[in-house]
Amino acid sequence: MRQIELTISELFALESELLGVTYQGNIVLKGLLQQELSYVQKFRLEDIVNQVKPQRDRLNRLHEELLTIYGEEENGQVVIREFLNADEGEKAINPAFVKANEALKSFLDMEVTIQLHAFRESDFSFTGTEYYPVFNKLIRKLKEQSLVAA
Repeated sequence: MRQIELTISELFALESELLGVTYQGNIVLKGLLQQELSYVQKFRLEDIVNQVKPQRDRLNRLHEELLTIYGEEENGQVVIREFLNADEGEKAINPAFVKANEALKSFLDMEVTIQLHAFRESDFSFTGTEYYPVFNKLIRKLKEQSLVAA
């Protein structure tokens, strides 16, 4: 197993690149796991996906905590409004929104270490129109560590 550091936001983006993205039933990005790859490669990529869940759980807990600290009840829901006095036409930034946003950004910018199996760059030689920038960054980091064969 190899170790690579990514920010949590990169890890979430990598998850989207691996699983794909749909919007209103339309495929926006075909995930790497939907490409024609060997079963072994798909198994190894799924290992990466499985490492996202603990970070997503941490994000959900942080979100709930921020709603508890900075949120206000509005129409039966707890929200953090971006602007104060938005209903009156005057828009002043809500300081609570700024603080919550800063906390989320700090969390997403944190680096985490993920474990992954070694693979060869040639294992991903399929053709398609998709582009996977975070996965490409992962390959470059592995190359820097001399862990990817051409």
